[in-house]
Amino acid sequence: MSWRATFLLLAVLSLAAAKYRRYDGHRVYRVVPSKGHHLDLLNKLAHENKKEITFWKAAYVTNKPADVMVSPQVKNSFLAALKKNGVKYSVLVEDVQKLIDKQRPTGAAGGKFSWDDYYPLEDVYKWIKSLPAKYPGIVTTVVGGYSYENREIVGVNISFGTNRPIVVLEGTIHAREWISTAAVTWMLNQILTSTNSTVRSIVDQFNYYILPVYNPDGYKYTFTDDRMWRKTLQPHLPCMGADPNRNWDHRWSEEGASNNPCDGKYHGPRAFSEIEIRTVSKFLASLGRDLQLYMAFHSYSQLLMYPYGSFP
Repeated sequence: MSWRATFLLLAVLSLAAAKYRRYDGHRVYRVVPSKGHHLDLLNKLAHENKKEITFWKAAYVTNKPADVMVSPQVKNSFLAALKKNGVKYSVLVEDVQKLIDKQRPTGAAGGKFSWDDYYPLEDVYKWIKSLPAKYPGIVTTVVGGYSYENREIVGVNISFGTNRPIVVLEGTIHAREWISTAAVTWMLNQILTSTNSTVRSIVDQFNYYILPVYNPDGYKYTFTDDRMWRKTLQPHLPCMGADPNRNWDHRWSEEGASNNPCDGKYHGPRAFSEIEIRTVSKFLASLGRDLQLYMAFHSYSQLLMYPYGSFP
C-alpha cells in the first residue's frame, strides 16, 4: 500500500472514530473594520489560525461588520490584536455551544413533520417521500443527484400542468445551514397547501423541482459529528470536503474561494470534483430551456444575490 493510500485510510478512520465536536467557550465577535489595514489584520489572523478563528460573516469591506468565531485558546491574543490596532468590536454570541444546544432537535412534534423543529436527514426524506401519496398527479419524487457517500439527493417535482416554466428551489448546499432546509420545505408545503388567492395565482403558473438538502452527507455529519461543518465529505488530503457552492465551473477558483483543502471555502481540486455538483448539474441541464428560475437558499448573511454572485 502506498504512503498516500495509508495516510488517507488513517485519516478516514480517525474521522470515523471522532466524537461529536463541541464549541464550549467559543465566542462570536462582531468586528467593525474601519480601515484597510483592519481588514488585512482580520484576514491574516483567520489565515494563521484556521482551526481557531472562523468567519461567520467575512471581512471584505470597511465600515461593515464582520462576525468572527474565536476559540478560547486564542481569544486573548485575538482581542489584544484588535485593541492594539484600534479595531472596534462587541460580543455577539457569548458561548457557541450553548447556542448549538438550544438548536438540537427536540422531537416536540411527536413524530409529525413541522416547522417548529429541526430534523435529521432521514426524517426530511421520509416527509418528502410521503408527499406523492397525499398529492397524486401533482407531486412525484425525484433524485437530483448523488453524494460522495452514495446518498441520493432527494427532491420533488410539483406539476400543475404541461408547458409551464420551471422553477428550481434548493437548500443546504452548505451543510450547517439547517434553516435553509426548513425554509425550502416550508415553501414546498406552501406551494401545495396555500389557499390564498394571490399566492395561488402566482404559484400555479409554474412547475417546480425542489431539492431541500443538496449536501446530504454534510447535513447528516452536522447531526452526528460537527454542527459547524460546511463542506462535502469527500477526502482532499490532508483534510476532508470541499465547499460545493464554490465547485461549479463558472469562474471556478476565483475571488471568494480558497485553494487550501482545510479551509471552509475550499473550491476543490478542480471544477465539478464533487459528485454532488457534478450529478445535480447534469440533472439541471436535462430540464432544458423550460428552466427559468433557480433559487438557492442560504443562511446568516441576510443578502439577496442574483446572477452572478461573483460579480460586483
